[in-house]
Amino acid sequence: MARLRRHQLTALEAYLADEDEQWLFERGLHLAAEATLDVCHHLSAALRLPAAEDYTQAIERVADAGILPAAFAARFRQVAGFRNLLVQACIEIDPGRCMGC
Repeated sequence: MARLRRHQLTALEAYLADEDEQWLFERGLHLAAEATLDVCHHLSAALRLPAAEDYTQAIERVADAGILPAAFAARFRQVAGFRNLLVQACIEIDPGRCMGC
């Protein structure tokens, strides 16, 4: 996250003009999302909660257990979908749409 924060003020035009910058953001966000979602799965298992079938459900399980605030969990569910977009090479990411997330 520290590496991503150093680039958070990058203008959209600069981001779009630099494939290395795009890779840095996309890979960094992918790794951060993946790690955080994995923590939700691990917490679910450690708390002996019902097994989550996917990342969204893992977030819900941890929120229902009171570990994540409900408002945060509701917003964080979007990370599961965003992670899937980043992982699937067949989907083109619209940086203009994502920059406002």
